[in-house]
Amino acid sequence: MDALFIQQNYEKDGCRKRNEGSLMFSGIIEILKAYQNYFLLFTFYFLLFTFYFYKTSIIF
Repeated sequence: MDALFIQQNYEKDGCRKRNEGSLMFSGIIEILKAYQNYFLLFTFYFLLFTFYFYKTSIIF
């Protein structure tokens, strides 16, 4: 759902002030849902490279 569409609906209902925090929170949730695959790929590669450098490094 579009964040602007949700905001317009809340303004139409006249309860925008009461739901401002939850509106922002739902927006963050929507962004996380949209980029969930990228976050999973990033964490996977990050763990892979960390393990690789851990095995090949002399310092550790």
